Amino acid sequence: MPQMKKPSALVERVSALIRDEMESLDAAQSLPPETELAARFGVARRSVRAAMSILEKKGLVRRVRGKGTFPTRGRSARALFRQRARKIALAGMGAATGFYGLVLEGALNETVKREGELVLAGGAAGEEQAEACYRVVSDRNIDGVILVALTDQNLIAELAGSGKPLCLVDHYSERAKIDCVRVDSYGAARLAMDHLHSLGHERIAYLQPEDPKTNPRRLEGYRGALDAFGLDFRSEWLLAAEADLEGGAQAAMRLLTLDESERPTAVMAFSDEMAIGAIQAIMRFGLRVPEDMSVVGAGGVSAIVTAGLPELTCIRFDPLTMGQTAVQYLWDRMEGHSPEVRDTVIATTVEIGQSTGRPRET
Repeated sequence: MPQMKKPSALVERVSALIRDEMESLDAAQSLPPETELAARFGVARRSVRAAMSILEKKGLVRRVRGKGTFPTRGRSARALFRQRARKIALAGMGAATGFYGLVLEGALNETVKREGELVLAGGAAGEEQAEACYRVVSDRNIDGVILVALTDQNLIAELAGSGKPLCLVDHYSERAKIDCVRVDSYGAARLAMDHLHSLGHERIAYLQPEDPKTNPRRLEGYRGALDAFGLDFRSEWLLAAEADLEGGAQAAMRLLTLDESERPTAVMAFSDEMAIGAIQAIMRFGLRVPEDMSVVGAGGVSAIVTAGLPELTCIRFDPLTMGQTAVQYLWDRMEGHSPEVRDTVIATTVEIGQSTGRPRET
């Protein structure tokens, strides 16, 4: 195999000058054209071309058709790499299961489609979640952050002050000017209540999360519907519990301990998990769903095990679209676009199952 001809001392000198030039480039900036470099170095263009060829063979520069020649190392190269594979963090939630698992799936699908990277920054509620959010917002390797279900408005405002592109999912921002993608929680509650009222129910309970800051618009929708129907609000029918199967069962049992004449005939639950837990408790108590008590959930997450139970009537959201939209909004801002702040509300629908029916006549 013939040996490569050793470059002349002039070409080696030009190669060194080009490397010096690369160190002074701003982020994502290409090298000047060969003619400009030749004039700057006081050499012929063919010497610059020969030096560039050597650097390219060594993998130190990369030619991009129609855009120029770029370094593959250093500050400029790092900026180019970020543009080719932007990194998004999804932070603020605990376990990525159920509804939020589908938000994650939607975000991941959209990120992969755009040839980016998605990382998770989870943690238990409270300080651990806040710490995870601070960590990714301050990480220079993270280009944008999806904040999931954050309700602490002070924390949201502080994170927004970092200047990093943010998008809040499944909640809204009262003060910070950041994009939000959320469900129509007020409208969802009204849809559930309209459905139950249309069946003839007037004694309707609501099972809500223990933290009153978790999506208060759904509670507002419940109370707004009571007012619209001319029904009294009864505090003993507003029960707080963990928004999972066990929490729903515990809350339902508190309703079932009331005298039969004081029990509601229907239950609206904050989540599908709470609704399924409530159905299990009602059936263990010896009552029937929906003949003795109707139940409506919210979320439409099909992964919940419901074998042996009536098919759940629920308010269905679209968490996949929420995740996809959040990435799209972040991408706009990471690419330097500056549209008006967007507060997008994802529509909801009622999916009628077997867990609701007309109230039993007494």
